[in-house]
Amino acid sequence: MEVQLGHSAEEIKHLERCINDLVGTIANPAVWSGGEQSEIAHTLFDLLLNTLDLDLVYVRLATLVGEAPIEMSRVAQSVSLTAGPQEIGELFNRRLGDDPQKWPKQVRSTVGDKDMTVVPLRLGLQGEIGVIVAGSRRADFPQQTERLVLSVAANQAAMGLQAARLLSEQRQVADERVAQRTRELSAANEALQKETAERRRAEEALRESERESRLILDNIPGLVGLLSATGYVEVVNRQLLEYFGQTLEELRHWGTNGTVHPEDIPHVAEVFTRSIESGTPYNIVQRFRRSDGVYRWFE
Repeated sequence: MEVQLGHSAEEIKHLERCINDLVGTIANPAVWSGGEQSEIAHTLFDLLLNTLDLDLVYVRLATLVGEAPIEMSRVAQSVSLTAGPQEIGELFNRRLGDDPQKWPKQVRSTVGDKDMTVVPLRLGLQGEIGVIVAGSRRADFPQQTERLVLSVAANQAAMGLQAARLLSEQRQVADERVAQRTRELSAANEALQKETAERRRAEEALRESERESRLILDNIPGLVGLLSATGYVEVVNRQLLEYFGQTLEELRHWGTNGTVHPEDIPHVAEVFTRSIESGTPYNIVQRFRRSDGVYRWFE
């Protein structure tokens, strides 16, 4: 009777540990939220190795089409194993087969020089997310509670990995949009810089042309002025400014500032207007006030 009670107490303790393990497993998605796939895999390693006292955990995660899968493995500190994740993955592929749908629930296999019982679990309904392989040297592995913990951990990990994959894809799309927008802004900025440079060259060419025109105009041995159709003085040469002793701005008010003799203004305006309307040159004799203030006849 005492033996039966002791056995029942041990079973109860074992069940309590398993319940705690399950609670810890179920709580992990809160820890995994927003994490990268590799971070979730490493968390899964620690969880399974410590919870189930495993000797080996191998994870293979699917990636984009054309890219090699991500392979990772972790062994217990008490196990000396030199094989890397790729070698372990190749071993499991040969032992279990390529189709995850046809994998056995468990199989006894030699990993390195260690004889282990390995349990493969799909991540996702068809293993589209990846696979987990748990290994232990214990002959009674996996017990019913251990298989339950493995199943729950795989399901929770699959959800966390799927969320991480979606988040990664969203970030990739966002990065591509940012990169595209950056390229567009860079192209627009380059075009703006080119336009600005062309405008500067055009302005410099215009200034140079104006300097050359001014040089030619000022070297004409005579008085030169250019008026618009409304009588607005646009350009005069240096000799004309010196002759009248006025600035260009002052000359532009020639009809009101006394440059033309007041008695000549009606005649000048009439001749000028008639010439503009007919498009024919005009010749007029009128009195202009020179720089010394004296009016002189000028043609």
